[in-house]
Amino acid sequence: MINPFPELLTFHLLAPVLLRVTLGVFVFKFGVYKLRNSSEILANFFESLGLKPGRYFIKALAWAQVLMGIMLVIGLLTQIAAFIVAIISFVSIIVSSRHEDLGLKKPSDYILLFVISVSLVFTGAGLIAVDLPL
Repeated sequence: MINPFPELLTFHLLAPVLLRVTLGVFVFKFGVYKLRNSSEILANFFESLGLKPGRYFIKALAWAQVLMGIMLVIGLLTQIAAFIVAIISFVSIIVSSRHEDLGLKKPSDYILLFVISVSLVFTGAGLIAVDLPL
């Protein structure tokens, strides 16, 4: 099929920038939220998995999200950061769908983050990044 807007294809490196920055901002905000509002319910959940003390693992996850969010926004090691976010999102999809009482976002929110992060693993950072576009 013929592309209806072929002249727009010259800007193909801008699409990953939009996805990267949007994903980075959301992951950063999720991490900051966990740093400010770590719940006792979530801490108990981590401890039930054998990750004790639970509050420590919430803080570690939150700092990982903050760091990955910053890396994605500036485009530093984008594919690695996106891969880590994909893993966190995949686990969050499973946990949020099985344990609705933890106060997490809806599974559909994490599915969206997962799909965006996987697409960034394959496409790279795009323009306006510390990483060089291929």
